[in-house]
Amino acid sequence: MTLSALQRTVLLACAWCTAMLAGSAVLAWLALAPATRAVVAGDARAGLLALLALAAVGASCAGIAALLRPHIGTVPRVAYALDVIRETNPSFRLTREAPRELVRAVNALAEHHQYRMGTVENQIREATDQLADERDLLAALLAQMRDPVLVCADDGRILLYNPPARELLSGEQAAFVGLGRSVFTLFRRSIILHCLDRLADQRARDGERASVAAIISTRDGRFLRARFSPLQQGHLNGFFLSLAEAENVAGAPVDGTPTSGDRAREALVRLTGVRAAVELLRDYPDMSAAERDRFVALLDAESGALEAALQQDQRVRREALRARLPLEEIPAETLCAVVQRRVMRGVEADVPVTVAERSDWIRADSYALAAAVRFVAGRVRADLGGAGFRLHLHRGEQGHAALDLAWDGSPVPPEHWRHWAAQPVQAGDGALPYSLAEVARRHDGESWPGADASVRWLLPLATPPEHQPAGEGDARDTRPEFYDFNLFDTARAAGDLSERPLRELICTAFDTETTGLEPAAGDEIIALGAIRVVNGRILSQEVFESFVASRRPIAPNAQQIHGITPSMLRDAPAADTVLPRFADFCEDTVLLAHNGAFDLSFLSRQGAPFGLAFRQPVLDTLLLSAVLYPEREGHALEAIAERVGVSVVGRHTALGDAIVTAEIFVRLIPLLESRGIETLGDALSASQETWYARLRY
Repeated sequence: MTLSALQRTVLLACAWCTAMLAGSAVLAWLALAPATRAVVAGDARAGLLALLALAAVGASCAGIAALLRPHIGTVPRVAYALDVIRETNPSFRLTREAPRELVRAVNALAEHHQYRMGTVENQIREATDQLADERDLLAALLAQMRDPVLVCADDGRILLYNPPARELLSGEQAAFVGLGRSVFTLFRRSIILHCLDRLADQRARDGERASVAAIISTRDGRFLRARFSPLQQGHLNGFFLSLAEAENVAGAPVDGTPTSGDRAREALVRLTGVRAAVELLRDYPDMSAAERDRFVALLDAESGALEAALQQDQRVRREALRARLPLEEIPAETLCAVVQRRVMRGVEADVPVTVAERSDWIRADSYALAAAVRFVAGRVRADLGGAGFRLHLHRGEQGHAALDLAWDGSPVPPEHWRHWAAQPVQAGDGALPYSLAEVARRHDGESWPGADASVRWLLPLATPPEHQPAGEGDARDTRPEFYDFNLFDTARAAGDLSERPLRELICTAFDTETTGLEPAAGDEIIALGAIRVVNGRILSQEVFESFVASRRPIAPNAQQIHGITPSMLRDAPAADTVLPRFADFCEDTVLLAHNGAFDLSFLSRQGAPFGLAFRQPVLDTLLLSAVLYPEREGHALEAIAERVGVSVVGRHTALGDAIVTAEIFVRLIPLLESRGIETLGDALSASQETWYARLRY
């Protein structure tokens, strides 16, 4: 047990008195003549004298302890109370934690501080009334906006989103939209990085007017039209991302167009007719010339119709693919720069580029084309040992441009090319939904290997646009609903997470309700609630709340605490649905809980069968309270909330307790900082030194 400074003082005083008395006795003994010492030693009362001396020492120590006992622990208790009054709860008062005079003086100081704080707050409130009115008006206008908007830092962290964006991106399989989360959890990383590369190239040419349009897919497989625009103001650096639903993206039939199933059935019927005619010719070799000519004509007609049906099917497929990922007009230099970067990442070497006509514009799907060229370069290097790659773009024939990928080494054998052309194009983070041959066809061109160790793609030329309007969905015309621009500084901060200040953490405060108190005995989670805390702000709009179905009966003592009955869980989703969703919600955040060892034990045991492991750092308000006030025994959630001035609402509901935990943590931050505990690493180290950290479940 750690001793306070005053307790150490008492022990030192007792030790000093004991040492002085013992030293005096030794000196008196040494001062006696030898004959006198012999007489004293032989006296039967000498032992009694020694006992009296020890009793005197004990009485002195007891007297010192009695005098100092009322003051033992006073200093840390008063210091803690002053910190609470100054930093978090001006209405907090001392009761019996110190002598009466000190209690009166501290409480009087607290009354004065509370009065002054109220006066200052009133002045601030009066000074900001007009600003608050304008903010409320802006919020009302924002609620009517229909354009979904995200604003991200240059590392992809979301700094702003509005309600339409959250509604558009929500879904059972969609990732959670939240401040501080990465946009790469919502969309494929490679397509986002590709668009940002293009945006950087256009920005060098067009400045702040630059924008890039693209089709991107969500985690649950929906396609969205996106427009990227740059954001830079002072040290702020990032991008706007405006979104919209992409209609008919998958090439769905419209206006009565036959579906692929209809075309397949028609082709099957015609093929059956052809086979029947062939069988008749084979089974009746002696038929007359007129009959044979009639069957040959039937075969010719049916095979021609079958060929036309197949060509129609290919055309519809190309149109569907074109609708799925439409082509765009892009400067030739920009296209080559995008392809060059992608190939260089693939072959891990420099790739020189030459552009014959720098003023040309190309109609292309730059993402698919860059992925295709990189794919070919990777296959050439792996299968043929090619090296020294280079790109050359020049004008071809019939309104097309020719993009050549050349290398040092042997040309591509025909059998290799046939195999490569049929494979799905491999991008940086997965296979694209089309093959190498389809990439060329959807550009209304072709691709083929040359005899001189090269591959050529024919791409359609485009008319250079006179200007590029921002478009109706330009994110610069929208305003945010949920935002935190302090995340710019967080995004730019580098280094270990343990060095991150507590005020800059992105946390998920959570709580569970369970069937009982023994996870090792099979008790399960039946309710899970969480709320996010970003830069010391509690985001009331970013919450997670769900019941969890359980086959284990709820223990009577547990039901008395949380009030959850079996009927309330009748339609609840199972753990294999809720826990992965919660893992997604708290991804890349610090977990925050009260008595977190209990809740994490349940999460770890129930999440393990689904491959879930909650390995994030965990801050525990129970341990943090014990760090701040080791002498006090009351570290229950209600006791801490009362000390720091947090109202307890919804106690023993998962979300209610999570919200109280978040509010307590925000109030504890200045108290921890006053003790020199400023970073996540400081808080974790201090927590591990408390007695409560030894609890196991």
